[in-house]
Amino acid sequence: MSEPKDPAVLAAASPDPAVRGFAVRRQELAKEIGKIDSLLNLYVELVEAYQAEQKPPATAPSSDGAMSRENFVPAIRDILLDAGQPLRPREIYEAFAAKFPDYAGGGPDAMRKRLYKLKDCFRSVGADRHWPIDIPVPSGTPGG
Repeated sequence: MSEPKDPAVLAAASPDPAVRGFAVRRQELAKEIGKIDSLLNLYVELVEAYQAEQKPPATAPSSDGAMSRENFVPAIRDILLDAGQPLRPREIYEAFAAKFPDYAGGGPDAMRKRLYKLKDCFRSVGADRHWPIDIPVPSGTPGG
C-alpha cells in the first residue's frame, strides 16, 4: 500500500489552477501564522520580564532583615484571622516565624514594637493582645 500523501503536496501538483492557488495561499498563511506566533511569544516574554521587575521576591529580606510594611501587614492580618481571636505578640511572632522564617529575627519584643508602630492597622485588645483595627473583635474571645 502506498502511504497517504500530504493534501498540500497534492494540491500544489494539481492540474487545476484554482487548487494550485489554494496551495500557494496556504503556504503564505502558514508563514504569516509563524510570524504571529513569534510576536505572541515575544509578547509573553516581555510581559513576564516586566512583571518580574515589578515584584520583589517575596522571600528576600530587606537590608535590615525586616519584611516591608506592604507585605508585613497582610501577613499579620492573615495570622490573626486564621487564629480567629486576638493574639499576644509572642503568639503572633511564633506563627509569623513558622510561616516566614527568613524574617523571624528580633523575637516577640521586636514584634510588639512593630505592632505598636502599626496602630493604624492593629488595635490592642484586652491584656496585650492585637486584632485588625477594621474588623470587630469576635465576641467570646479574650478582649472581645
